[in-house]
Amino acid sequence: MAHGILPSIPTDWLCNADGVEAVVSRLAIPQSHKFNEAKMSEYTVNGKVVGKFKTAGKFSFLEVFDAGHFVAAYQPAAALQAFSQTINQQTLHCT
Repeated sequence: MAHGILPSIPTDWLCNADGVEAVVSRLAIPQSHKFNEAKMSEYTVNGKVVGKFKTAGKFSFLEVFDAGHFVAAYQPAAALQAFSQTINQQTLHCT
């Protein structure tokens, strides 16, 4: 997957953030080197920290806080922002 986001939540056993991040870091994609060198940064929606992410080109890893397995239900603003940026082929970024 050379384009997209992978949402991940640390308190969700079905979508374990550490495990997902480990798998993502081993993907063989054109952005692998740059992605693996990137550091996690705060992800904000209208200035409010809602998670952390890292990105290389249009490939991003996003961990949304306090979302359980249902990001869209528990953090709808974060889900909408990340989805909108992705569907519009934008780099994942804070607002």
